[in-house]
Amino acid sequence: MKHTTLLVGAAIAATAAITAGSAQAADKWWPAKYYNLDSGSPKVAEYTPLEKASKPWNICVLFPHMKDTFWVAVDYGVVEEAKRMGVNMTLYKRAATRTCRSSFRSSTTAWRAISTRS
Repeated sequence: MKHTTLLVGAAIAATAAITAGSAQAADKWWPAKYYNLDSGSPKVAEYTPLEKASKPWNICVLFPHMKDTFWVAVDYGVVEEAKRMGVNMTLYKRAATRTCRSSFRSSTTAWRAISTRS
């Protein structure tokens, strides 16, 4: 549950960074409204992240690519949230390759580190 809260916080932070436009990084984006579906029907709730992580976690973040401004902005939000939370993170982007096996083509996925925050 703690990991889920941290990941949800990072996702909300990234979304807030994208939609904030010209907001400064020091501006608080919380509390953020979201739809809680635990009861089976959507109920509006507010999310407020933890001040700091319980320890300096090492987090792996996977992105499909960095080809457009959306993923660059999400990267910014994730990095800023990792700094604020006091955790270490490594960001990997997907690098698809094609290989031939037994007369058919299949894709394999490789991940390449593109940024690290320690």
